[in-house]
Amino acid sequence: MAYVFGDMLVCQDKETAQKVTFNKAVGVKSVTLEGDVYDPSGTLSGGAAPSSSGLIIKVQEVNKLEQKILSAQNELADVMQQLHEAKASIDAYRKAKKEADLKQHEVTLLEQELQSSNGAQASTAILALP
Repeated sequence: MAYVFGDMLVCQDKETAQKVTFNKAVGVKSVTLEGDVYDPSGTLSGGAAPSSSGLIIKVQEVNKLEQKILSAQNELADVMQQLHEAKASIDAYRKAKKEADLKQHEVTLLEQELQSSNGAQASTAILALP
């Protein structure tokens, strides 16, 4: 143990390492289980954070983002379907309106033709007699 760690203490956490290292009665180097090294001279060198936990968190974030993307794609498909149905309704309305306008124009032409006919003029003349 003395050969491996020398005059260095291994501590459970950084708080314990700081207390041991900067205590005047002890004053030896210490290292945490995470790899942070505390020196009584005031220097601190850090260990690396466990990379596997960061990777797991990133994978979870990617999975959540993929779920959001899938949800957004489904919502987009629904909106596109509604848009298609709305366009079909608009086209049907325009066709019906065009047919109604044509029929109205035909009625107007027939009314004008009736008013200018000989029979219409004769009935108007008869009604005007005293």
